[in-house]
Amino acid sequence: MPNQMLNPDITYKVTMRVGVSSRRIEQDHHLTYRSPDGRAHSVDDVLLALRRACAQAMGVHVSETYVVNCRFSPA
Repeated sequence: MPNQMLNPDITYKVTMRVGVSSRRIEQDHHLTYRSPDGRAHSVDDVLLALRRACAQAMGVHVSETYVVNCRFSPA
C-alpha cells in the first residue's frame, strides 16, 4: 500500500499502533484523515503526518516512534 494515493474525497478512519523506542511502549491511536487541500496524497506522506500527531500526543519526537501497524477504512 505504500505507493498508493488516498482519495481526497473520502474521510478515512485510521487505526494505528505506534511505539516509542526509548520507552519501550506501544499505544493505539484512532484518528480521522481527510485531505486538507483537496488533492490526493500518498499513503507514506499521510502516515508520516499521522505519526507526527501521535508522537506529539505521546510527548516525544517523531524520530523516537515507529508504526507497528496501521489500517485505513472509509469513515
